[in-house]
Amino acid sequence: MPANKTSLANQKDGRNISVDMYPFIRKYEDGSIERFLRSPFVVASPDQGGNRGVATKDVVVDKATGVSVRLFLPSRAADTAGRNRLPLVIYVHGGSFCTESAFGRTYHRYATSLAASAGALVVSVEYRLAPEFPIPAAYDDAWAALQWAASLSDPWLASYADTARTFLAGDSAGGNIVYQTAVRASHEVNDDMMNIAGLIMVHPYFWGAKRLPSELAWADDSEGVAAVFPPYGVDRLWPFVTAGQAGNDDP
Repeated sequence: MPANKTSLANQKDGRNISVDMYPFIRKYEDGSIERFLRSPFVVASPDQGGNRGVATKDVVVDKATGVSVRLFLPSRAADTAGRNRLPLVIYVHGGSFCTESAFGRTYHRYATSLAASAGALVVSVEYRLAPEFPIPAAYDDAWAALQWAASLSDPWLASYADTARTFLAGDSAGGNIVYQTAVRASHEVNDDMMNIAGLIMVHPYFWGAKRLPSELAWADDSEGVAAVFPPYGVDRLWPFVTAGQAGNDDP
């Protein structure tokens, strides 16, 4: 008997779709994952000449989880050794907790621009993604990166970072993650090791079951963002990335 329209709509390439979070991610009943909006990988390079005067390198900060970071060191660091150190920015990328990468072109370019323009040493966190690693894995990874940076175990950090001027920054899902990191740091960070001078959240992801006025207006914008990712789609995101362990009003 031919498949009906509903069953065809829930299939792709002969696979049954379990969770459809397009344009971010799609999960199939066989457990496979298809990610969208993931920008091409960019190789780190210590050469400052071709990257706006910013050298980059990757470091694994937790061998047990594989969590790593990409460091961005601006050329002005050469003028500060032993004198005025650079502000330290711990950056966490967005992507609905389930896509994108610190090593992708989008966030590599963004962190490069930030380091060059602000004259800051940027530590961009490559955290584990949901649904393979549900929340709170991303929170734990950001925390591990912060602790690693505070230890100054990397030569770039030891030589150039001013941990008294540490800023936590992130966009979208990353904004949510750095907020959680800041709350944890307020209870656990030793001020002698690191002083968090500021928190920068760029359109951070926070959501609730009750619609806010701006969300109602967004829902009516059928030709804007809502046409691609409507509020009811966002409603499904948090339960998805927490493996069904939390609802949208979970703190």
